[in-house]
Amino acid sequence: MNIEKIEHDDCVNVTLDTEEVKCLCEALYGAFYDNEDNPVFRKLYSELIIARDICLYGHLDDFGIASVVSCKDIKKISEQAKEINQTRKEEA
Repeated sequence: MNIEKIEHDDCVNVTLDTEEVKCLCEALYGAFYDNEDNPVFRKLYSELIIARDICLYGHLDDFGIASVVSCKDIKKISEQAKEINQTRKEEA
C-alpha cells in the first residue's frame, strides 16, 4: 500500500496492489454479517470487490456481481460498468 495523499478530515488517496486488494476483500468478507447494516462498510466492500475482480480476472464474474448487488443498488452498478467500458474504449 502506498499512501499518496492525506487531506485533513476529508479523504486519503492510496494505491493498493492486487494482493492487498484481495486480502482486504477476504477480511471484509469475514466481517460482512457483523457490518451489513453499515452503509460505509457496504460501499467499501463492494468497491473492493469490483477492483479485485477486474485486477485478477479482467472482468466481474457471477459471484462478484452477486456480491456487489447484495451491497449496492443496481443503478450504481450500471453506471460503474458504463464508466469502465468507456475507460477501456479510450485506452484502446
